[in-house]
Amino acid sequence: MKLTLLFSILFITNILSAQSTTDTTTVESSAHTYNGIEFFDGTWQEALFEARATKKLVFIDCYTSWCKPCIWMIKEVFTDKKVGDFFNKRFISLKRNMEKGEGRKLKKIYHPMSTYPTFLFLDDKGQVIKRKVGALDVDSFLELAKSVVK
Repeated sequence: MKLTLLFSILFITNILSAQSTTDTTTVESSAHTYNGIEFFDGTWQEALFEARATKKLVFIDCYTSWCKPCIWMIKEVFTDKKVGDFFNKRFISLKRNMEKGEGRKLKKIYHPMSTYPTFLFLDDKGQVIKRKVGALDVDSFLELAKSVVK
């Protein structure tokens, strides 16, 4: 009986610890979306090269793994079909964690950056066309993007 209780407690603890890490790993693991924005797999430099080759602009979602509005954007806005249709035709889209890897470099290049999410819209040379801080609903996010491509 005690052994069964012990195994039950261990099992529940494992399930709860797996669930507590889901929110932070969702941001990291969802590099691509389904009907929404297709995020580019390459580096920032490769994205700029791709933007020049395809005559598109660059969009960077600057996030952190602990940012709840960032996670909401990824789940609710970036996956929207209208958003995907608009962005995929006009932008090379990147998603970067500003506390890791290339994100740290980009944070220095495009400083100041201390509030997340931060959205950067760049030309094919990497120059900022527009910067926006904070989560937006689908319609507001589309309006922001439309203001960039005019």
